[in-house]
Amino acid sequence: MQNPGTKHRVRTGICFAMHQKIKRLQLNKRS
Repeated sequence: MQNPGTKHRVRTGICFAMHQKIKRLQLNKRS
């Protein structure tokens, strides 16, 4: 039995991690 709330949380976490990674890359590129 899969909980849709858990699935949504996992997807949000992945998006958040990718966003953080992109932000870090942009900061590194700028400096």
